[in-house]
Amino acid sequence: MKTSISIRKVAVTLLIGVMAMASCKKDEEVAVSGITLNKSALPLVVGTQEKLTATVTPQNASHAEVSWSSDNPEIASVTAGTVKAVKAGSAVVTAAAGGKSATCTVTVTNAVVAVTGVTVTPVSKELTVGEVFTLEAVVAPDNATNPAVSWSSNNTDAATVNPATGEISAEAAGTAVITATTADGGKTASCTVTVNDPAIMVTDVAVYPENYELVMGETFTPVATVYPAEASNKTVTWSSDNTDAATVNPATGEVTPVAPGTAEIIATTEDGGKTESCTVTVINVKVESVALDLTEKTVNMDADPQTFSLTATVSPTQADPTVTWSSDHPKLVSVDETSGLITVHAPGEAIITATAGNNKTATCTVNVTKSSGRSSWTIAGFSSENGIYTPADAVLAADFSSFGHAWYTSFGASFPQWIAINMAQPQIISGIVLYNATSDPTVQWPGNVSIETSNDNSTWDKHVDNIAIPTSNVAGYDNIVRIPLPEPVTAQYFKLTIHSCQPNGGGHTSVSRLKIFGD
Repeated sequence: MKTSISIRKVAVTLLIGVMAMASCKKDEEVAVSGITLNKSALPLVVGTQEKLTATVTPQNASHAEVSWSSDNPEIASVTAGTVKAVKAGSAVVTAAAGGKSATCTVTVTNAVVAVTGVTVTPVSKELTVGEVFTLEAVVAPDNATNPAVSWSSNNTDAATVNPATGEISAEAAGTAVITATTADGGKTASCTVTVNDPAIMVTDVAVYPENYELVMGETFTPVATVYPAEASNKTVTWSSDNTDAATVNPATGEVTPVAPGTAEIIATTEDGGKTESCTVTVINVKVESVALDLTEKTVNMDADPQTFSLTATVSPTQADPTVTWSSDHPKLVSVDETSGLITVHAPGEAIITATAGNNKTATCTVNVTKSSGRSSWTIAGFSSENGIYTPADAVLAADFSSFGHAWYTSFGASFPQWIAINMAQPQIISGIVLYNATSDPTVQWPGNVSIETSNDNSTWDKHVDNIAIPTSNVAGYDNIVRIPLPEPVTAQYFKLTIHSCQPNGGGHTSVSRLKIFGD
C-alpha cells in the first residue's frame, strides 16, 4: 500500500519535470535573421527552367521553411525554387522565410533563330536616268531573330542605293549590282540594275507603200518607219479597218486577202499612239499596164476647144479598169481626178498622168499655145484724175516683154492712181517688173503700190497691198524694181495701183515700162 503511493508520487514528480522542460524549450526559439538567393538576376529562354537556391540564416532558425512566388507567372513561374520560362518578358521571383525575403529578376527571351538565307526581288531591273525604285529583301526563315539587312552598290556611278531602305537611284547609263547583306550570318543576294539614258519619244510613223494592189492568194507586208530613228520604243501594232477584205498580223504586219475590196492597214506606235496606214485593194487579177490614146497633144487657146478627154486602156481586161488622173501643172492644164476631163488655162506645157492598179501609169504631154500672142492685151481701165497719160499704143508687146510707155501722173497729182490691163485670156502671173526710162532723175518712182487680179474686171483679189518700193534716182532702164506675188495666180485682168510718189517727186511719178512675168 505504501509502495503504490510512493510510485504514484514519483510519476507525478516526473510529469511535472517534463512540463517544466517543455516550457523552457519554447522560450528558447531561434528567429530567422535573413535569407539570400544564389542569383539576383536570371536570364532564361522560353521553354527552359532553372532552380534557385535560398539560404536562410541562422542555420538553426526556428522557422526556416521557404515560400516562393512570382509577380508575373505568365512570364516566369516558380515552384519550390524552380523557375520556368513561359514567354518573353520580365518577372520578379521572391523567396520568403520567417518574415524575411530575397528577390531575383527573371528576364525571359525567345529562342534565337539564326538567318539561313536571303532573296532579293526582282533579280534584275531596267531604269531610266533619274528614276528611283525600291528593292525587297526577304530573310529566311521568316521567324529569324534578326532579319535586318544592309544594301550596297558595286557601281555608284550608274546606281546608288539607300543602305537601310534598298531604294535605288538611277544616276547614269550603265550597270550596277545591288546587294543585300544580312546582319546575322552575312548572307547575300543581289539584283542587276541596268540604267538607260532618258527615253526618246516617238514623233511620227510612216508606212510604205501608201497604196498596194493585193491579188487573192498572195500576201503582202508593208513597212513601218518610226521617227526619230533614235526613238527608244519603235514597237508598232497593225490593224485592218475591213477584215472582210483583208486581215493583218498585229505583230508582223503581214496582210492576207479575204475577198475583193479595200482595207486600210493601220500601223500604230506603242509609244505615243502615232498612226499611218496603207490602202490595200484586194483584187482577183492584177493590173499589168495602162495606156493612153495620145502621148502628146497641142491646144491653141485661140482656135481649139479649151476642154478635151483622153482614153485610158487598162490591161488585162479582167483587171479593175478604174483610173485616177493628175496634172503636174494644174494652173496651166487641169484634169478632173475621176472623169479625166482636161481643161487648158494658160499657154505652157503640162504632163497629164493616168494611174491604174498598183501605180501603173501612162502620160500625155499637153502643149498650150496662143496664136494671137500678147499684142492683143489692152488697157481695161485707168484713173482719169490729174492728166493720167495713156497713149494709143500703150499695149503689151507680142513677146510679153513690156507694156510700152505705160503711164505717168501730172505734177501735183493726188493718189491713189491706177491702171488695169486686159490680157485677153487667163494667164499665170508671178509678179511684175517696173522700169523708169525717163532721162530726168527728178521724176520719181512710185512710193507705195498694190497689185490685184480679176477674171471679170469687176471682182478683184489683192495680192500685194500698199507696199513701199525702193527709192532710186538712176535715169534710164537701169532704174528697175521687181515685185513678186506671194504665189502665182491665174487671171485675165491685172491692176497696178500707185498710192504715193517718193520724195521730191512733186506729186509726179512715172512707170515707163511694166513687165508682167509668169512662172
